[in-house]
Amino acid sequence: MRFNIDVSIKNIERLRRGCGDTFLIKGPKTKIPRDWKKFLGNGKNKEQLVNLLHNEWKQDKYAHHFHGKKLYLSHNDQCTLFTSEDGSTVYYTVQEEADTNIILHCFHASQFCQDKLPIRIRSSNTDVFMLLLRYVNEIENVLLFDTGVGNKRRVSNVTNISDNLGVAKWHAMLNMHALSGSDTTSSFVRRGKLSVKSKLEKCSKFVPILRSLGSSFTVTYKLVTYLEEFVCYLYSNKGYIDINKLRYELFTHKYSPTVTSTLPNTQGDPLPSELTDVMESYHPDEFEDENESDLVNFTCRCLEIFAFIYACIIKILC
Repeated sequence: MRFNIDVSIKNIERLRRGCGDTFLIKGPKTKIPRDWKKFLGNGKNKEQLVNLLHNEWKQDKYAHHFHGKKLYLSHNDQCTLFTSEDGSTVYYTVQEEADTNIILHCFHASQFCQDKLPIRIRSSNTDVFMLLLRYVNEIENVLLFDTGVGNKRRVSNVTNISDNLGVAKWHAMLNMHALSGSDTTSSFVRRGKLSVKSKLEKCSKFVPILRSLGSSFTVTYKLVTYLEEFVCYLYSNKGYIDINKLRYELFTHKYSPTVTSTLPNTQGDPLPSELTDVMESYHPDEFEDENESDLVNFTCRCLEIFAFIYACIIKILC
């Protein structure tokens, strides 16, 4: 049975994005909404649409559309293969995101592709590329990442990229992606993916630290300290290891305040009086502030290969 989507870490991002109204799709004759993007912004609308396609395409009248073709459709906790002969369920999955389902499709295609032809993935999502880079060595076929539109469309050989990075770095790349900002974690101000990657390549001592992210569901104090040092390194080459001292130095250098009370609060500083009243009315049962390092570690942990395969429990039926 599929897990409860409302309690997943991905649902935090959905709530932050907001969503449109929920439509009731009664059948193939239901009127198409005017704002298609807003319609797809609601997760329940997308589920209804995919279920409609599944119920319609399995009818005999659509068989001629699949002649000489194979179409895989992921819906709820199943993946169905449509051909001109019959539609059959090929495996089950409890994965919520389409990004991780793509990796499942790659594993399945590699298992049943006798000629070991390259597998081409068409996507514009950075998360998909990072997932492919993480699991490319677990798949025998060459993986090609097709992205962009028009003159900017390009195909990247993920297998070659992984070989050039080496075992240590490609293993740390996905964790670097989670730390520097993904669907479930926040990003750094004015520090994009390329900037973080460049810093990581210049100082290789942080590679094993990033690799250790996700090794367990708990984050040790030592790991948090090393991650704090890495974040300081992203913004300064002066050897800072305390993020509060670095923030103080950056703000005083840029704004040169004459009154220290105008500086942002750091860890351990007393709160302004107008915030004290708010904090006094705070009730832990009503809201729980999630530590960012724990969230990053949990994201990395959920993407570990053994946890990933165990959660999916692929059941081949064909």
